This record gives sequence, structure tokens and C-alpha cells, in this order.
Amino acid sequence: MAAIATFLTVLQISKQRRASYRPELVLSRTPFEGGTAEAANCRLPDLWNAQRQDNEADEKAKPARDWSFLAVPLANIGLGAARGVNVSWSFPIEDLADQLNKRAQQTLTPAYFTFVNGVFSLKSERLGNWTSLWLNQKSEHVDFVVPIAIQRDLLMLKIPHAYVAGVSALLVLGVDQKDSSFPDIPSLCVELEYSDIANERYSSSFEIEFHLVMIGDKGQTIRGYLEPRKRE
Repeated sequence: MAAIATFLTVLQISKQRRASYRPELVLSRTPFEGGTAEAANCRLPDLWNAQRQDNEADEKAKPARDWSFLAVPLANIGLGAARGVNVSWSFPIEDLADQLNKRAQQTLTPAYFTFVNGVFSLKSERLGNWTSLWLNQKSEHVDFVVPIAIQRDLLMLKIPHAYVAGVSALLVLGVDQKDSSFPDIPSLCVELEYSDIANERYSSSFEIEFHLVMIGDKGQTIRGYLEPRKRE
């Protein structure tokens, strides 16, 4: 009995030690607003930025807006550091390109979307011209993410430009197509693979849902939020 009790005690200590190494990565909900580039001949609201929570009284004191790529916060709520984090993005980009071309035809919009060899492009005198190298946006690497109790500043994962551009075009064409239901916005999926300090591997997967709150100026102004949901 004493030997069994000792074995169980050692086993419990081992489990607690492994738990102290275990990291757990999560993504946070991100409100944002989108607009068009002032200097560009483009209707697409593809400049997304995290929505500010400033008071109206501070309107005059606001600095100039930095329209950088929108990013979602990545936090480690586990007890141990996550090392060698591989980030993989995915969404139905080929289906989205086909849907965009169909809606452009239905709304008589001179626009042509292509997705060839990992390159997502738009050619349009009305909506603008751009080329997004999805092949170079599908994955990224993060060296480490320490627990949130240690690191107060969260790591930010940039939303791929191909997704932002495609969804922005879908919203504008949805506004133009008044005799049809508003288009369903595809979700953006992200998979995280990482290890702890004992080199044990972990993985987690999230589906980031797009929720539109407001759209105005014929689709050139939008507000919404991205809602990550962990997939089992």
C-alpha cells in the first residue's frame, strides 16, 4: 500500500510539472472600421483598422489615423511559454473569386477577379486595381509567446490582405445588387501549431467570423467586428 501511494504521488507530481509547461493560445474579438484610400481611385473599403474607443470630447486631440493592416490579438493564457508558433491562414479564396465575378456581371460592374497560382487580382476602372500575393500570406512564424501574466502587450496577428480585399469587394457589390439578398461573408480560419519548453507539441484551430455592423457611402464605409471561435 505504501508503494502504491508513493507511485500515485510521483505520478501526480509529474502531471503537475507537465501542466506547468503547457501553453494555451487564444484569439480575441476585434472591432474595426474600414474606409477607402483618399488618394486612390477605388471604391473598396479595404483599409481596415481597429476601432478606437475615444470620447467625443477628445476629438480635437486625436492623432492622425494610421491605416495599417488590421490585426487580431493573440494571447497565451497557459502557464508555460509557447515556442516555434506556426500560423496557417485559410479561406475559400477560389470560391470567393468566382462569386465576385458573378456579382460583378449581375450588377453590370466592369470588374474582373482572378486567382491564379496563389495570386489574387482585381482589374476594374470603377473599383480599382490591385494584386494580392496570397501565396506569401498563407503562413507566418512566431518565435515565442510568453504567458499573458508576464507579457502585458499582446502579440498581434495581421489579417491577410487577400481576405480584406476580397471581403471589401463583396460588400461593395452586395450594396450595388439591390434586388438580391446581402452576400454571406466567408470566415477566415487560422491554425496554430506550437511546442512548450519540454518540446511537447500542441495545436489549436480558430474560425474567425466576420460580423458587419454598419455600411454606408455606397459601401465605402464599414464597421464591424471579427469574432474568433475555437474549433474542436
